[in-house]
Amino acid sequence: MMQRLRDLFRSHPPEASPDFGFALVGLGHGADKFIEALQGSASVRVSALVSDHLPKATSLARKHGITHLYTYADFDSICDNPAVDAVYLALPNALHREFTERAAAAGKHVLCEKPMASTIADCHAMIEACQTANKLLMIGYRCIYDPLHQKLREILHSGALGAITTIESGFGFHAKPGWRLDPKLAGGGSLYDVGVYSINTIFNLFAEDLSITSATIARDPISGMEMASRWQGSLASGADIRCHSSYLEKIPDYLRIHAAQGTLELRPAFAYQGARLRVRYIDVHSGDSVKIDLQNPRITPSSFRLEAEHLAQCVRTGTSLRTPGELGLRDMEVIGQIYSLAEPT
Repeated sequence: MMQRLRDLFRSHPPEASPDFGFALVGLGHGADKFIEALQGSASVRVSALVSDHLPKATSLARKHGITHLYTYADFDSICDNPAVDAVYLALPNALHREFTERAAAAGKHVLCEKPMASTIADCHAMIEACQTANKLLMIGYRCIYDPLHQKLREILHSGALGAITTIESGFGFHAKPGWRLDPKLAGGGSLYDVGVYSINTIFNLFAEDLSITSATIARDPISGMEMASRWQGSLASGADIRCHSSYLEKIPDYLRIHAAQGTLELRPAFAYQGARLRVRYIDVHSGDSVKIDLQNPRITPSSFRLEAEHLAQCVRTGTSLRTPGELGLRDMEVIGQIYSLAEPT
């Protein structure tokens, strides 16, 4: 049946497009968001869907005018499709390595959702596969491309707030049954899924080494999966870090930074849209009192679109990725340190 459907959609042979085409691999809850975000772009688009879920693949393809459909079994045949330049992996974590290796072997670049993989060994293998194939491997840390995250980084790097003293961040929700609660598919728990936002954002904002000083985790008594985590650490410059994540309670996503001359807060910090930045400080240079309150308007290009356009630009111009696979590996190493240091609560 899927073959008949593909034949229907492929009534014309695939042709190269001036747009940079993505094959969306996996049709979970973020699939619509990614497709719709790219529809507003003049340079990137979703040109193919990859799924074994026939009803959803059919519905999305017809809804968005996508003409190329693949199953996981025949995924490798994307090598013959010039309308696909890269793949976007929106799959359970345990499948990231397999489909990165298959995409690279098919001659396609890779945009892989966070966390990068289930294990550090998988991260290394993904990097090696793309390097061998001379293809880019980018991790979907979309918040780095968000205008308010960029504004926050700009304020911090101006030095106007003086020394940074404390960084606090958290994110949590009540996890429902599904692949996220399956250790074989997820690899880890809340720290992998939502806690990684805090880790990556701190690295992006401060570009410093961080050390983990203490950690606690709560595990599911049956599966052993980590369900909640708290960890503390510090930046090389001395700022204290306190972060937590959870599958057991709702924690509105936030990032709060205390400095000698004031405070900065993103709340929500990591949501798909609607981030809000509030800043209050006494400028160390001028002595002026400064208050900033900014919110991303809905007309702002989605961070999904911005990250996809960034990959396309890097491919076309040969410039370096802002979020390459090496950053995903680094963050997985930090998560590994937290797990190894943690004592069960």
